[in-house]
This record gives sequence, C-alpha cells and structure tokens, in this order.
Amino acid sequence: MPNRVLFLDRLRQATALALRNDTAIAVHVIRLQHFKGYAETLKFGTADAYLCKVGELLTNLIRASDTVARISRDEFSIIQVDPNGHDGIEAVAEKLRNALKTPVVIAGEMLLCRAHIGISVSQMIQK
Repeated sequence: MPNRVLFLDRLRQATALALRNDTAIAVHVIRLQHFKGYAETLKFGTADAYLCKVGELLTNLIRASDTVARISRDEFSIIQVDPNGHDGIEAVAEKLRNALKTPVVIAGEMLLCRAHIGISVSQMIQK
C-alpha cells in the first residue's frame, strides 16, 4: 500500500492532470477511531492485520485510477481523480460510510471499524 511519500507524489500527478484537463480532484481523509486501544490490547500483529484489512477494504471501493494510501499510524487517504458519474464524490463517501460500519474479523476478534472522514474537493481551472 502506498505510504505518505508516494501519496504526495500521486497527489502532485493528479493535480497536474486535473489542471491540464480542467477537471476536479477529491481527497478523502479517513482517521480510524479506537486504533490505539486495539494496538495496546490485542495480540501482537493483530493491529497490523487490522490495518491491512482496512486498507484492502478501502482499495476495493475505488477505481483503479484512484489511490488509497496509509498516511500515518491510524489514517488513510484516497485521491479521487475526475470524480464524476457513478463514482462521484458522494457515491464514494457513501461507500466508505457503509463499508466502515462493518466489523472486521482478525484472529477471531471482531473489531469495529469506526472512522472520521473528511473530504476536500478542488476544481482545477487553467488560466
């Protein structure tokens, strides 16, 4: 999964593409709740498996042209390039909300995947 450095590089690329094509980009920031508690109380490796599962879940919700990255210990971001049509911003946000309501099962433990989600949208206008 891409990290913060690769995320920033892809964001620069998406911004340049959006500027060239006069389109928008959206960035979704997903901060997991309760991760610190999971990391402190679960068996070794379970918290890491939880992060992998969440990353996989998020990746399966977006188009191949978009990017999911793990930005920090408990934070993921999604870059949505040209977010129009059925994969629009609201549609992706709704998919995220629904997916993050579903418990994740890791090593027999059922973990609730609660998160705060923020979205920033930028319309690129060439001068």
